[in-house]
Amino acid sequence: MTSIPTRTTGGRTRIRPAACPILCHDGESNPDNFNLHRQAMRECRTRAAHLAAAYRLTGDERYAQTAAALLEGFFLDEKTK
Repeated sequence: MTSIPTRTTGGRTRIRPAACPILCHDGESNPDNFNLHRQAMRECRTRAAHLAAAYRLTGDERYAQTAAALLEGFFLDEKTK
């Protein structure tokens, strides 16, 4: 198998197999990539941060409990993670 040098950021050169159909284009996303998991993770992070801020400002335990339930469901519960 032959190899093709591929330029990457920072001036480093990476070697990739010639048969590899993937080309690196810095700053571009693959439109065929599945992104729903990334969007769900960002939404979970944002909601948890907002709930944590609300708890910090008000001291209301309901905000902390909701944030804990959200994070537990996203990361720990076998049925939903």
